[in-house]
Amino acid sequence: MDFSTPSLLSEKEKVLEDKVDSVSLPDELKYLRWDYFPFKSFSPSFNPENLVTLKLRSDRIEQLWNENHQDLDKLRVIDLCYCKKLRKIPNLSSAINLQRLECTGCESLVELPRLSHLTSLEKLDFEGCHKLRKFPELPNIFLELNLSHTEIEEVPDSIEHLGQLKKLSLQYSRVEHISSNISKLESLRELDLFACGSLKTLSELPRYLLWLDADECTSLEKVSFADHNSNPFHSLQDGDDDALRKEDFFMSFSNCRSLNQDSIENIAVNAMLQIESLAQRWARKKAISQEKHKRVSFGYKLLCCFPGNEVPANVFNCISMNYSLTLKITPNGFSGSRFLAFAICLVADLTHANDHLEVICKYQLTDASGEKFTRKPHFFDSRPGGYRGDHVLILLSKDMVLIDNDYEEASFEFYIRDNAWKDIEVEKCGVHVFYVDAESYIIIDDKSKPNFDSAIEMRPEDERRFGIDCEEGDGGP
Repeated sequence: MDFSTPSLLSEKEKVLEDKVDSVSLPDELKYLRWDYFPFKSFSPSFNPENLVTLKLRSDRIEQLWNENHQDLDKLRVIDLCYCKKLRKIPNLSSAINLQRLECTGCESLVELPRLSHLTSLEKLDFEGCHKLRKFPELPNIFLELNLSHTEIEEVPDSIEHLGQLKKLSLQYSRVEHISSNISKLESLRELDLFACGSLKTLSELPRYLLWLDADECTSLEKVSFADHNSNPFHSLQDGDDDALRKEDFFMSFSNCRSLNQDSIENIAVNAMLQIESLAQRWARKKAISQEKHKRVSFGYKLLCCFPGNEVPANVFNCISMNYSLTLKITPNGFSGSRFLAFAICLVADLTHANDHLEVICKYQLTDASGEKFTRKPHFFDSRPGGYRGDHVLILLSKDMVLIDNDYEEASFEFYIRDNAWKDIEVEKCGVHVFYVDAESYIIIDDKSKPNFDSAIEMRPEDERRFGIDCEEGDGGP
């Protein structure tokens, strides 16, 4: 029964006119949506044993049913969004098959029932529940939790029990502490911490998140990641088709200007570990595509962003002080073929950039015969602007993973512009080459490869020690 449709509008008006406190509904009712619910409480005058979906939206409702309702075992969805006077959710002990509880915009909500017994629960949405202060008790098998715009101050140690959690959103919350037990969430794909105005430390983050947004965490000082050996790249397992089709791999700390140097290095190292894994996966996908002569779906790009004015020398082995550079490609010393994967890094002042940055990478490969091969991949950052000062971008796209046709040299030029086609100067750039064996799809050890695991410091003066041959561009067209 849908009380939001025009055909039922007259019945709603009659209910209001009569000023009664209830309305009779059939016991067979399975679906109930009632926008502008006119009463202060929802005390069903029918037996809800058949009810599957309940959607109530009202500025009037203050409470639902009595605590001891026992006939809710078929209920799958409760949607109470924007019930602004609702103060608590009643006992849901009999709603054993509940899958979704959505309470977006319930501004007066201060109390939640115990939810840990609801083993079918998949999604909880409490965005905009401004008075909610305590992290809810949740079942272990649980997929998505939204606590954005709440007064939640702590993500407790018990988070470790949410082994199936895939998405956690805390943006604009008052969270000050996130337990390092978050490292144990091997299924976690997305962590949204945008504008968390109090968070100072992020310890033991899962290393291979698909989406990590910590933009505008202005108090954030320390960031560290879990040991990658204890948390393999679950998001890119061969059977995980959804992850492989996902277009973006995203990790951003824009305007987090309190980050210390160790944290910046940790972020850069983690980005390169992700790129190393992606290079292997994407090389394998490209090889399968060539062998079967068909298009194979896989990811599109990786973007990592954080404040800074230097290319991280601990992970990039070829650095230029302007927007272009040329590097020598290490000869293939193995009998089999290989792929090349180019990770790039740019430094630019993004203060005056409008929305939707576009990064253009023009690169040219030269083989032993002198023949040149040119590509021009584009990267798009579709987020709103608002950058302040210099930022570092680390990037990879599928167009920068390709079979090595005995190339000897690679030249790069980088450009950035916003959606108003305003050019933004690339102040510095860097490139790192990954060599991927075309049979085993593992990274071929190379004397010029930095040790990402230990994040060694590699300064430009170290280049001779690693045998790197890199030429800075002349800055001209």
